[in-house]
Amino acid sequence: MHALYPFYANTSDIDLTIEKFEEWAEFHCDENNWWSLVCAVNSKGERRALRQDAERVLSMSFPIRPTGDLAEYVATRLEPGFKTTVDDLKAFAWICVIYDIDLYLERGETIMTKEEVFNLYPNIRDELLRRLRDTIIRKYKEVEIPPKEDDFLRGYSRVKLSKIFNFLCRSNPPPFTVLDATPYEYRCHRLYVKEGEGKPGETILIVDIHT
Repeated sequence: MHALYPFYANTSDIDLTIEKFEEWAEFHCDENNWWSLVCAVNSKGERRALRQDAERVLSMSFPIRPTGDLAEYVATRLEPGFKTTVDDLKAFAWICVIYDIDLYLERGETIMTKEEVFNLYPNIRDELLRRLRDTIIRKYKEVEIPPKEDDFLRGYSRVKLSKIFNFLCRSNPPPFTVLDATPYEYRCHRLYVKEGEGKPGETILIVDIHT
């Protein structure tokens, strides 16, 4: 499977952001994590398509009052003629995190509805962390002692949720983690540019990564 991964860099230099991502990929991706650059948007309003279908991402608007299932959020947010901003892609990153959390909850359960995302944005992290913490505690309290042999899937979900919680705790700006995380573990990553190395500003790079 593959998914869109948002990367944040503390520079408006798109070329430098791509260079920093390639350095990140060298140390964090394995032979299964083939990747393709999709697009980049910076705080100066520059938008760069990096493959043919990039316009699908570059015409998404966030946050807007959502409809439909969370899995369909991206597909239903297309607005002809709209020019995506850095803030739009930051909000898209939150949708990625919430969607990934929901993968490890019970069927039909969600950590945060799209309406709540809309109402809380951009101040989502603290409320999401509280909910995720309480969910993890509840799941561990449900573990029977001695554990049953058929608890593997629930155990896997507990571990995945705990990792997401830690990555989100150490994110700057949220939800872009500053910790070392592979594409298997987390989707939103911070790329560091040293002071004086690039032009001031922000860039969000969207990459399609296979896992």
